[in-house]
Amino acid sequence: MGAPGERAARALDELAARLFGGRAGQERLAPLAARFAREVGTFPTDEPWAESFVTLRLDWALTEVPVPGTPRTWAERVAAGDVPGIDPALGRACVETFASVFEVRAGRRTIATDCVGGTVVPLHGALFPAAEGAYFEVRVVAAPDGMHPVRRPEALPDEVGEILERMRRTALATFRRPSLDVVRRIRLALARNPRLPASLAVSASLGGFGGPPWAAGRRAVADSASAAGREGDREFGEGAQLGGQGGEDPG
Repeated sequence: MGAPGERAARALDELAARLFGGRAGQERLAPLAARFAREVGTFPTDEPWAESFVTLRLDWALTEVPVPGTPRTWAERVAAGDVPGIDPALGRACVETFASVFEVRAGRRTIATDCVGGTVVPLHGALFPAAEGAYFEVRVVAAPDGMHPVRRPEALPDEVGEILERMRRTALATFRRPSLDVVRRIRLALARNPRLPASLAVSASLGGFGGPPWAAGRRAVADSASAAGREGDREFGEGAQLGGQGGEDPG
């Protein structure tokens, strides 16, 4: 990651620690984590592959969904100066980031198409393999020289193309970025069971984005979740990752 991406990543990590660390923070996070479980899924936090989903859930809780009972996210509330004791600049740094899916084009420099927004931009950082036409979900921040990755890019199967086209049409029609949660459900299903055919993971998720609820696909994904170990699912695991700090209650 370049300097803009590194600064944004530190801002996200610091704000998560300030808001969601300690007992008060875990209580603040609980309703958002429960919503993530409903809309994306649960995962065993002690699995090596789960680290990216722990980070995703925290970033999602900070920047993508509103605080229960309010119209704004935690990052937006901090940016507006509505959370005493936290510098609004920290919130603004988080609000400036966004997650999307990019189709990467390799060359002398990495050029990528934002599959949701439709723009073509330089994408900096040495985190992308030289794979022509590969899809990646990644949180980025804009800088004068292009987009800089804030988090590690997560590869997606080619089969997501149909879903991405639906997202792009929705964005054009509504002038708003649609949620990436359907893509994340696919990632989670494939992380749980790498042997699951990507086509089944995708078809099972289409019902969440205006498509048919393909029962066979849904059963395959459910079976993969069961095989991954139902006992390992734990709703909350951020306390250890945040070091148990940040017990202050900023409101």
